[in-house]
Amino acid sequence: MRPEPAQSEAAGTLGAQGSTCFIVRGSSVQQGLSMGPQEPRIRRRSAIIPSMSQRPMLSDVEIGSLLGRGAYGYVYRARWLSTDVAIKVVESVQIDGQDPKTDDLEAILSLDIAHPNIVQSYHYSARPPTQRAACLSQPEASQASRLLGYQEGCKSVEHSSQSVSQGPPADAGKAKVPRETWMVLEYCDKGSLQGALDRGWLHQQGGRPNMQDILQCAIEIGGALRYLHSRCIIHGDLTASNVLLSSCSRDARGWMCKVSDFGLSRVLDEDTYYTKTYGTVTHMPPELMLHGSLSRATDVYSFGVLLWELYTGQRPWAGLRQPKIVVTVTLEGKQLEFPFGTPNNFKVLAESCMSRNPRRRPTFDQVLKDLERLEASPTSKLQTAAFPLHVL
Repeated sequence: MRPEPAQSEAAGTLGAQGSTCFIVRGSSVQQGLSMGPQEPRIRRRSAIIPSMSQRPMLSDVEIGSLLGRGAYGYVYRARWLSTDVAIKVVESVQIDGQDPKTDDLEAILSLDIAHPNIVQSYHYSARPPTQRAACLSQPEASQASRLLGYQEGCKSVEHSSQSVSQGPPADAGKAKVPRETWMVLEYCDKGSLQGALDRGWLHQQGGRPNMQDILQCAIEIGGALRYLHSRCIIHGDLTASNVLLSSCSRDARGWMCKVSDFGLSRVLDEDTYYTKTYGTVTHMPPELMLHGSLSRATDVYSFGVLLWELYTGQRPWAGLRQPKIVVTVTLEGKQLEFPFGTPNNFKVLAESCMSRNPRRRPTFDQVLKDLERLEASPTSKLQTAAFPLHVL
């Protein structure tokens, strides 16, 4: 029997459907974000971000308990328009002379995409940190819901995120003003895929992988990534922690997967984007570690690592520190190894996704075709024996 699910520890992103444009490169045509009816190409990202004056303050949200916190902010459970939601608060610093709209890329992307396997985003707003302080400074704030808005006389909340207090050396001497972007997101009540893997939800008694559930998860996540890539969006940090689970009575598992967290996503106007902002090292391909090269193939590599996690139920490169992981993947050229008894077609697919050469990795169109063939084959019902875990 599957363990009783715990309450959600996080929530994610998505929203109103946007229109589409097309990017014309030679004889190829690619679908992209909406730029208006007469725009043939995606413009610079600042051109797709609407003015903050179009986003009213969130005065109708009742904040509840803290669900989680990370390097860049917080996630709270909340009520909005009589609906359970999650509030993601992203902290940043407004540098003097910098366009404030560029800090809201995650919120913009979330609102412009719509897919059943991507967490929905309903609304966003930017505000000074003092407004959250007014709502959350009381001891009972983590237990009782409180109305967001200005409240005079309340103590401020200490900020722990390094992004608030640090800026690049080039900005030395410039005024830095803390700001927060609040996103109203779909509340996913079953927690994260990482939590499900840690609890053994995808494995039967004795440690045997449940291939039917594993393939269903892979198809849902792969479908979300195919959709993002069709809109010229790279997720940039695809991990089990960034896949959330939402109740679904129509599914035998009782839940479905939804991709979340677009904090490191990029809109491509070329095939490759070079970045100095990295995601999770355990899921990063060699070219991103070595050269900062970000492309659709980056997400495919991360997906290959996810396939390994889904099958083994373990965390990749467990026991290794980040510098050692980088050396192992880049200089030593090692790859996560599947245990004995792994269905061969599943193993071959995952290993092709984790190829050292990004040009040899399949697209998500190809990935989904292979996964659907696996799901339809008797292999999907194969109950493999319990196995020892090891890494090459």
